[in-house]
Amino acid sequence: MNLGGKSTEEIFVTSAAFLILSAPEGDPLQHYLACLDQRIDLPDGRHTKPDLLIEKHIIEYDGAYFHLDKGEEDARKTLATAALGYTVTRYRDGRLLPVEGATNFAVDASEGLESLAMQVTAHHGVTMDRQLWLRIDSLARRAILHCKQKYATTKQTAMTQYTV
Repeated sequence: MNLGGKSTEEIFVTSAAFLILSAPEGDPLQHYLACLDQRIDLPDGRHTKPDLLIEKHIIEYDGAYFHLDKGEEDARKTLATAALGYTVTRYRDGRLLPVEGATNFAVDASEGLESLAMQVTAHHGVTMDRQLWLRIDSLARRAILHCKQKYATTKQTAMTQYTV
């Protein structure tokens, strides 16, 4: 399933952080999607696309599968964005080492998405009640549907047959 390079865990982590940090009124989906789709140009001519950008605050989710050998790259991006005045919070799989220049929180995704969201809210001093979980879950699932639609690929296999 193509979610534009984002994992389901990443969407749930950033949904939880977004609802805690931005406290949006009304339906937050469009604002959240805009915060997911940001690019920061770095002084060396490269750019980075943070998992979530709220004003000058970057939220990153680093799962062990993808980030196991990316510690140096994660540190380079973190230090480069910090030098531009951004603050970086990284929620990292507990098996990964902390990244220099970021506020690092160890998380464990093995207990499921609700537990992962609870860990994120707890790191911000917020107790996740049922209502907050339902808001996080709703936002994340709607964002996943949006990403599936946005990044879906369709190929025609016959005049009347399509596959997705």
